[in-house]
Amino acid sequence: MFVSLAYGTGTNSFSNNYGIQSNSPCVGAGMNLSGLNLPGLSADINGNPRPTSGPWDLGAYQH
Repeated sequence: MFVSLAYGTGTNSFSNNYGIQSNSPCVGAGMNLSGLNLPGLSADINGNPRPTSGPWDLGAYQH
């Protein structure tokens, strides 16, 4: 349930978007690790902030 899995190579490879869709079972299914106070965990791979309370989304992307 990724945003876009446009298969391709070369100039088409940029269209792959591995962010999760709003109806993905990964949304809100992760553990909140904000209590560890590690700056690298405060945002996802794209720089979107993770919540300081409540569960995180699974994987590298926060929806």
